[in-house]
Amino acid sequence: MVKFKFDENIDVIALLALCLSCFLLIKSCYDDFSGSEIVLIAPESIKLFHKNEKHKGIEYQILTLSAPLSYINNGPKGQDGIVTKELVKLTLGTKSWELKWDSFVDSTWENSKVHIKNEKNIGAFPIVGRGTASHETVFIPIVIDAEKNRGKNFCLWDKHFLTNLTPFSKLSVKFTYRTNSGKESSKCCEAILYENLIESLKLGGAPIPLKELSCTN
Repeated sequence: MVKFKFDENIDVIALLALCLSCFLLIKSCYDDFSGSEIVLIAPESIKLFHKNEKHKGIEYQILTLSAPLSYINNGPKGQDGIVTKELVKLTLGTKSWELKWDSFVDSTWENSKVHIKNEKNIGAFPIVGRGTASHETVFIPIVIDAEKNRGKNFCLWDKHFLTNLTPFSKLSVKFTYRTNSGKESSKCCEAILYENLIESLKLGGAPIPLKELSCTN
């Protein structure tokens, strides 16, 4: 039998160096193949208000909203990702409306009115690995191509929204975002519309607190 001599000082150092090299190699491979991992942080509130739209010469008040959205890329450094779309689905009772991003803005709320400034065109935006990105997005109704249901997502402020509000009404808010990988992910929230919030909405709109929920569908 061949016997090997064991030099504690030299062999322990060599073993540690080998383990470190293996760890760095595995980590490098993981970083190369793990890719970006973009996660939306559920907003704590939204601003609900109406926007005037003309159709066939008649002006309508359409429900609109803005939301402060923040993302984090949990992927390693060097694995950048891109958010390519933002959507919102509102549900009140049995009625639902789907909205799409329209612009990036800064806004304030004064005297029951939203004041929008620094409006910018929407567009895909990058988030570096281990980085974050934040902005406020205004959402407007998605127009459906089919003529029969073309106005399905247009929620009339008075007729469809205000008249269906009762104290403690629950408004479901589902945010969906798409990344350059083609993956879509969602964050679900709920707002309980207390009487004071409903009164504020009747004056033209209001900031609405949200509570994050688990998405069930």
